[in-house]
Amino acid sequence: MRSFLQTMKRWREERNLIKNPAKQDDQKVKASIVALHHEEREFIDNVEKRNNEQVQALLAALHKLQCNMDPLIAAQVYNSRFCPLTSRFPDELLLCILDSLHDDVVTLSCLRMASRKFLYIIGNQLLRQDPFSDLYHPSLLSEVPKGLFRRLIQRDGRCTDCRQWNETCDPRYSDRCKFRPRRQQGSVELCNHIQITWAAIKAHIDDWRRQQHYRGGDWQACLDSFSIECHDASHDIRCTASEPPTWPRARLSTMYIDSTNLDTVVPNLEWTPHSRIDTMALTANGRIPAPELRLLFHRLRGLGPANALYPLSRFGDPPEMAFFGPLSHLRHFVHYQTGENDQTRPLPTLIPSIHTDMGLQPHVSSINSGHGKKLTMKLHPLRSTGAASISSYCIVLRYERDIVICKARDLADPTVEIVPTHCKAITCVNYFKRHKGRHRCTGWDCF
Repeated sequence: MRSFLQTMKRWREERNLIKNPAKQDDQKVKASIVALHHEEREFIDNVEKRNNEQVQALLAALHKLQCNMDPLIAAQVYNSRFCPLTSRFPDELLLCILDSLHDDVVTLSCLRMASRKFLYIIGNQLLRQDPFSDLYHPSLLSEVPKGLFRRLIQRDGRCTDCRQWNETCDPRYSDRCKFRPRRQQGSVELCNHIQITWAAIKAHIDDWRRQQHYRGGDWQACLDSFSIECHDASHDIRCTASEPPTWPRARLSTMYIDSTNLDTVVPNLEWTPHSRIDTMALTANGRIPAPELRLLFHRLRGLGPANALYPLSRFGDPPEMAFFGPLSHLRHFVHYQTGENDQTRPLPTLIPSIHTDMGLQPHVSSINSGHGKKLTMKLHPLRSTGAASISSYCIVLRYERDIVICKARDLADPTVEIVPTHCKAITCVNYFKRHKGRHRCTGWDCF
């Protein structure tokens, strides 16, 4: 009897489904939609989580920049390093973008202030005939309210308090003051552990001056007695244990700028790490794989001093790779997976420099990016005997940065107040050096 009732119940359920096929299809469709919405929601949540992590990392990078420099300059540096629009787009595409904004002077002003790339392009001679070529002449922009425009460009390297700055510049741009340099405002980063302030340097100079009983003292002693090193273990990168440690160091020294300024006092910040080539995974014929080189340079930059002294010009592109570029004599020692250098011919022999007796190091290359930043590389043999294989050498990189303070003769004269800035107003807080194309400056102060 029970089996009969169960059979009848199942028959009634099947009959109801046959009578209402639309209801059955709706249930299946609704179930599919619910499952699809769940997968879509899960995918969106994962994307949002990943985007939030990237945003937090970028905000942390921007916050670190803002701790060391003016907020507007921090935005410029951030856009230069992390913004794909300004760091990876070719100038031709950016010109098209600016061309579509030629009648929006306010937007162009903001772009010019927030990005060095746009500042360079808008000030380029190629755009002199365009409607926005006179963007930095507010008196010619009658259609724009002067008050609004003045507020927009107020922080573009000028301030409203100082009316006079470097007299050697073009007088058309002398109506307002210039920036307040990094060496006067804020601090300079030696590594991720040490910040060197102008106040510390000035206190050292003032203390030395108080110890002098006559004018014209031994200013070289003042320079030699200033030295700051970071002895964090992560900065000691050397080839062998017998070599001295490679601590990042800041010291006062002199440099040559031009014939009228033979001795100019600068804080010199430098770090010289060593990297053995034989620790890398070389190819069968003894060449250095390009990914190994990039990994080495990224690892060095992760230690702190390299990024502080010689920052990346483009995110993810180490400038050290230029030492092994197509025009370098070291290009044959690097293996690329594709391209003209993907060859298996015998490697050339390293030829010692003929200038060794003159005190010059063999195979020295350098890159000078301006504003006192310099990157130098040389190959250092691990043994004193001649070495013909690239694996017998060590890559020595030297990251340097010089910041002009004053002339050496002013250092020994206690009557001269050392104020390393063009700006005369104490309230001026902008200290970024404006692009060379924006003004004509021939004085030594604009180094």
